[in-house]
Amino acid sequence: MRKSQLRLIWFLARKIGYDSEILHSLIKKMTHKTSLKELSDDETKKVINKLKQFAGENENYHSHPIKVNEIGETIEYASPAQLYCIKFYAEKLKFTPQSLTTFIAQYLKLNRYTLDLKQLTKRQATSLIIRLKTQYQRQQAKIKFQQSQSTLFS
Repeated sequence: MRKSQLRLIWFLARKIGYDSEILHSLIKKMTHKTSLKELSDDETKKVINKLKQFAGENENYHSHPIKVNEIGETIEYASPAQLYCIKFYAEKLKFTPQSLTTFIAQYLKLNRYTLDLKQLTKRQATSLIIRLKTQYQRQQAKIKFQQSQSTLFS
């Protein structure tokens, strides 16, 4: 992999709001490799194209699908990158699809029986990602604290 490709991957990742952990998760899911430097040329191109798609840089692709509702307001839906982030943190928090739906419905005050992730607005998805990320960070801090306590008393 060339340095220019590596810089492009990190640029696109930052553009769509991905941190190192989410980017590496995407790469592992796409290529089954753990490091950017292990990627072949074809895999690198595949990752770059996916990130460009998430960033909305491919032709005929909207990063945030837009719809006009009954009263003429435009609604910007969650982007594929946002949906990936939501699924990433849900997986890290060990949510089942049902528990994720319940969590989203309670947090955003939506009907859990008719909830569809693709129907979330950009604002709702952003708020949800922040909430899930915060919850994940708290969980990690709690685990670290418990580990430090167990080593103190062992």
